[in-house]
Amino acid sequence: MDISASAAKSAHKPRWWQFSLRRMIIWVTLLGIALGWLGNELLRARRQRQIVETIQRLGGSARYDYDPIEIRGTRPHQRSRGRWLTELIGPDLFAHVSGVYFGENTNATDEDVKFVSELPRLKAVDLFGAGITDATIERLKNARHLRGLHLDDTLCTTVAVSRLPAAPSLEHFTLLGLTVNDANMPPLEVMKNLQSLNACSFSRSKGNLRALTDKGLVHIARLERLEALYLSGADITDDGLQQLRALHRLGGLTIDSPNVTDAGMEHLAALTKLTFLNFHKLNVGDAGVQCLANLRELNFLCLDDSSITDAAMKTIAQFPKLRVLHIARTAVTDEGLKSLESAPSLQRISVASSVTQEGLAALSKALPQCSIRGSDGTTEYNFP
Repeated sequence: MDISASAAKSAHKPRWWQFSLRRMIIWVTLLGIALGWLGNELLRARRQRQIVETIQRLGGSARYDYDPIEIRGTRPHQRSRGRWLTELIGPDLFAHVSGVYFGENTNATDEDVKFVSELPRLKAVDLFGAGITDATIERLKNARHLRGLHLDDTLCTTVAVSRLPAAPSLEHFTLLGLTVNDANMPPLEVMKNLQSLNACSFSRSKGNLRALTDKGLVHIARLERLEALYLSGADITDDGLQQLRALHRLGGLTIDSPNVTDAGMEHLAALTKLTFLNFHKLNVGDAGVQCLANLRELNFLCLDDSSITDAAMKTIAQFPKLRVLHIARTAVTDEGLKSLESAPSLQRISVASSVTQEGLAALSKALPQCSIRGSDGTTEYNFP
């Protein structure tokens, strides 16, 4: 009886090579899913390769999400796959395009770049030329990871950009040229996470437009996370700078409006995180520089074409971290350079044409580590 029962049990014991119908269905299903995924990836890689070739044919360039080269708004990434495998079969199967760049000489149109709607992992897009309009911005609605957008001399508006799903997450936005004006500033308030804004009212075809005024700055001043602001070509005044006092995180500022005076500098005194001040052609003198004396983190200061004199150099010499100074086309003389001899952190200076060779030689001797250049910014003085 026991032998018979044991034999019966052994006869019904499943072997490892035996599969039940349920198990076979599960394995076939999993295999189908894997093959389907692989097929989709192969199709995606092929299409992405075609898009990259189109970008290159139009004179642009593309960046992958592993690429360590950074374009505007994209943080560099390290390669996560083997280089040999990427070089063997290409990057498109293992990586996604994260950046698309079209520069000054590309002149692409909306029709040329309609493929951007097929690149959902874009983090940075640079576009140039009047052939680019809001139609291209609309095609970026799938780019939900977009962090940087650079629009140079295009016909795109901030209204279209503000409607993108990624608009509240944008960190870097550049709007240059024809559409930089007061009317285009209100939609910027949607971009709550902006860290840098370049609103340059300058067109390569029409020059300085001066279409952005104090009225537009009211909306820019509401971007509380802003750390860098570039306003070249803006027609702003001291009252406009008063609006910027709310930007407590601001670390960099560029302006070139001759309507800004010493009074405007008083409004910047409270922005103690400023490290970069790029001022061109401001109507600012020694009193204005004195207003900046509390900016102890400053490491870059440009006062080209301003009204400063030797007296301002005494204040500038007190900035403990100042590394770069531009005072070209000012009234600074050898006497002012003597004050700078006590600025040991200074590493580069562009001087006024009113200084002499003797004054430059004395400064070079006191600050041997400092590179001294002429008012043209290119002539470099070397002293034994």
